[in-house]
This record gives sequence, C-alpha cells and structure tokens, in this order.
Amino acid sequence: MRALFLFRSGRRCVVARVIAEILDELKAALVEWRLVLSASEQAQLRALEDVETCLEVETVAHALTTCALATVDQLEATRLLSGRTTKSWLIEDLYLSKPEAGRRMKFLRFLHGFPLVTAASHAGELSVERVSAVLSAVLSLPPAARDAVEGPLVEQARPQPHLDQHHRHQTDPTSPGGMTPHRRREFATIAIRAFRVCA
Repeated sequence: MRALFLFRSGRRCVVARVIAEILDELKAALVEWRLVLSASEQAQLRALEDVETCLEVETVAHALTTCALATVDQLEATRLLSGRTTKSWLIEDLYLSKPEAGRRMKFLRFLHGFPLVTAASHAGELSVERVSAVLSAVLSLPPAARDAVEGPLVEQARPQPHLDQHHRHQTDPTSPGGMTPHRRREFATIAIRAFRVCA
C-alpha cells in the first residue's frame, strides 16, 4: 500500500500510517457487509443511519484529502518527483477526470482563505457539493465583500430538512457538482443580497 508522508517542521509525521489503518478497516467492513432485507422499522432506521454516516465519512475524508493535497502542493512534491504539476499528477497518476481534478485544485487554491467554510467542511457539516457551491458564490463577489457574506452562506448551505425536501426532486446528478443550476443561482443571489446589506 502506498503511503503519503507529511513533512512539517522538518519532521516526518505518522498521520499517513493512521489513515492507512482506517482505510483497511473500512475495506474490511465493505467485505463483511451483508444486506439483510427486513420490513421492521428498526431495520429501516438503521439503514438510513448507516447511509448518513457513510456520507459524513466521505465528506470528512474529502476534507482530509484536501489538507494532504495542500501539503503535497506546498512541497512541490509532484513537480520534484515526477516533473508534473499537482493537477497533472491527479489526472495522469491517480486517474481523476479533468473536471474532478479541477474541483480538487479549486478547493486547494481557495478553501484555506475561508475559515468558516473550512471549519464546516472539516466537521462534516457540508457536503463536497455544498462547499463547492459556497466557494463559487463567494468568489463571484468583490474580495472586499467576501468576509461579510461567508457566514450567511455557510448557514444557508447547512442541511435544512424542509428546504432539502423541497429541492430534492430538482437535483440533477449530472449537473456540475451534483447541484442544479437553480440551486447554484440561489447561492449566488444570497451572496449578492448579503453584499448589498453589508455594503
């Protein structure tokens, strides 16, 4: 198994080893998974909870990947070891699609500049799609207005069951970032309104 070692203050961290152990546990859980069909309410609730937990794991894992990727980029590891940019390495060595590699680089370049978005992402409160939408909305505004609207946008992006239920039928999995153009326009509108209030 390949291991990615992070360097900070001249010392090699063991974070990668811990991550590898967690990955092995997840793979083992996948192998041992057994689908038991049951009509009981308890089984149905457990199934829903399992899916929600797995999605939260995906969100946190993506945030962790962004942190590790930022370290790789700061160290220029891909350029020094393979002669390629970080994005090219993601596409050519890790076989990410160009759109996905572009989204990863977007997070890498801009997420660190928005601490509220970063905190919500690391806490597993915002899905990757919502983080991407918030970043797009904030970046559409003048730099001087971004700090003022970041908080309201994060609150709007947090799961809101009554709103999510209303928009669920509008979600188009094939749209960029897994969100409909309508939903993206909503984020942009919120950013513009917040800017006008704070201006």
